[in-house]
Amino acid sequence: MAIRTFAVESMVWRVVGLIESQLAQSAHDKHADSQTELKAVEEYAAECSMIKVYASEMLDYVVDEGVQIHGGYGFHQDYAVERAYRDSRVNRIFEGTSEINRLLITGMLLKRAARGQLGLIPAVQAVLGGAGKGATASASTEKDEEARLVHSAKKIALFSIGIAYQKYQAELEKQQEVVMNISDIVMEVFAMESSLLRSRKLAASGTKTNAAEMCAVFLRVGEQLLHRVQAQRMRQRSHFTGFHQAVAYRPGAGARSESRDETLVDLLVHVIARGGNAHLAGVAELGGRR
Repeated sequence: MAIRTFAVESMVWRVVGLIESQLAQSAHDKHADSQTELKAVEEYAAECSMIKVYASEMLDYVVDEGVQIHGGYGFHQDYAVERAYRDSRVNRIFEGTSEINRLLITGMLLKRAARGQLGLIPAVQAVLGGAGKGATASASTEKDEEARLVHSAKKIALFSIGIAYQKYQAELEKQQEVVMNISDIVMEVFAMESSLLRSRKLAASGTKTNAAEMCAVFLRVGEQLLHRVQAQRMRQRSHFTGFHQAVAYRPGAGARSESRDETLVDLLVHVIARGGNAHLAGVAELGGRR
């Protein structure tokens, strides 16, 4: 529970800092300030949606565990956890449901990329085209294992966006299940990188905290899944390089054919972690935006 709370706090502080730095660039006249505020909100709208979803679901998990720890007393109004359990549920509904925000996260990223405001398309093309092989090799030799995990998770997010866009093109936003699954990946990568950056900053400041330990655990929760996903990617890579074909064949499956829809869903199922707390950890700044 503490680790998840740390991850959400890291996301919140990071986005707050980004928005404040954007606002600091405003002029002193009132009209310019209002325009800068609107621009800052628009710039980081996707990140705000990520926090809304991620924090709401983190709170649901924490209060549910709290009730479980209290046992029968968790249902009794004499204990604060009972009220917390009841109150937490509305957070996934008001101010934009979790489902709507999941659609907005990927949708906003794709629209910004289409307008040339986000370097998402070149980053996706590099991953799909195999241009990132050298980067992967260098990352695997890094002594910094935590940075390697973040780097690998980003590549999985970019790969998922790329194959989905290859399949559906401009119709991708209408594929709501696929879009929401991609948003889950993006949120986890954002949480991962935010936690890492915060723990590094605290360590550099000399502050004595257990941030490094919590971050290390958070990043490694999905490590085993990460290796499975990359193996799945290598096995199915040939299926996605030829989306112009009507049918893809799975190696070793004999004459059995598999539709492109089934292949895409199969990959996404492996990419999205199971059981809530086993998500791929942590794309802040997809395509290199800072």
